[in-house]
Amino acid sequence: MLSVVRSADLILVILAGARWKRQKDVIEKELYKAGMRLNKEPPDVKIVKKHEGGLKIESTVRLAVSLDEIKEVFKEFGVLSGDVVIRDPLTIDQLIDCLSGNRIYVPALYILNKSDIYRAEGNLIHISAMRGEGLEELRGEVWKALRMKRIYMKKPGKEADMEEPLIVRGSVTIRDVCAKLNLLKDFYRARIWGPSGKFAGQKYGLEHVLKDGDIVEIHAR
Repeated sequence: MLSVVRSADLILVILAGARWKRQKDVIEKELYKAGMRLNKEPPDVKIVKKHEGGLKIESTVRLAVSLDEIKEVFKEFGVLSGDVVIRDPLTIDQLIDCLSGNRIYVPALYILNKSDIYRAEGNLIHISAMRGEGLEELRGEVWKALRMKRIYMKKPGKEADMEEPLIVRGSVTIRDVCAKLNLLKDFYRARIWGPSGKFAGQKYGLEHVLKDGDIVEIHAR
């Protein structure tokens, strides 16, 4: 099961009842041992391995660990020469994660089921699977956590198709939309209605970043 979880885009940690904290600790420890880091970003460390010249370490931030400790970790991984630039105040465990190369950084949501009989404080989404309560909020949180966006397409001179949006993830530009629709080669300009535009029908080029709910009209040469 853990190998399947490693390939997930989002982890939903389901908890229930008064022992939810204990359940959470157990699940997090199991995932941590399997190389998964929940709701964390990988440390900003650049490592360029070399065959000779020794280990050169530069840091743009104040470190909580010594250079000798860092070199010792590199030695344990067989890295004796190279250039290292550290831009985050990392710990030894985080440095080991960087060198291991098999760590998975994945977003997670914590869901407390049976909220009709038990509720708790914390960063939890309360649901009742039996009563169907809280499921709409859960869907919304999943949508946000996956950074999903709905982009509605509009042909020039026609109404926008508000029934079947183009679904995209993460940061997306007009260029990305055109590439998905095979319109990049003949692109001339785009007009935008929605959250990312300053006014309705504003004209933009390929690098404009879109937002959820935008209506995009592509004009070709």
